[in-house]
Amino acid sequence: MSVKVDIADGIATVTLDRPEARNAINIAMREQLWVAFEALSEDDTVKVVILTGAGDHFCAGMDVKEMGGGGIDWSLTKIRRLHRISRAIMG
Repeated sequence: MSVKVDIADGIATVTLDRPEARNAINIAMREQLWVAFEALSEDDTVKVVILTGAGDHFCAGMDVKEMGGGGIDWSLTKIRRLHRISRAIMG
């Protein structure tokens, strides 16, 4: 897993864990982030969420190796997945 979640004393720490890629978010991490934030939004014991990155970098952004290709349908799918992560964070 490239996204790790630790919960202690009402504080959830979500760690992007791909330090070899400066924690750039790839497609697998998008799904893991959505699952993590969706679960955290439903956990009444969690009062605070900290988003951090492993190693020396927080996050380089999206993984450019996975950008492009796949046509319009794939691009729309990726955008929808990002949007649902945002909705889960706001949840």
